[in-house]
Amino acid sequence: MLKYISKEVVYNKLWKLIRFPKKSVWREFVTEKVTAGAVACVIVTKDNNIYTGVSVVMDCALGTCAERSAAYQMIKNNETEIQTILTIGRSSYIYPPCDACLGLIKLINPNNINTKF
Repeated sequence: MLKYISKEVVYNKLWKLIRFPKKSVWREFVTEKVTAGAVACVIVTKDNNIYTGVSVVMDCALGTCAERSAAYQMIKNNETEIQTILTIGRSSYIYPPCDACLGLIKLINPNNINTKF
């Protein structure tokens, strides 16, 4: 049996994470060659579990998006189906997932075609 939750529950959970980002989501640091945490992501799975991630930008091509960082945490916990993704920057700007992140989301579970952004 599928488990559904209301939009209100999802938005309330996301709002709490957005409202207190430094405490809940962001772990930001900057060095000469690395910037981490400029963008944060919250994933809510179909089982209502919440996973977070931050972006890592490096001088080389080894960085990662916040969405992928959160998705890796979700996969580590044996979950693959995503209900909602919210990606937000330091200035509270909401970002859409990039093509690489959309590709990962679709590959890990075909049902993620229904994910809300």
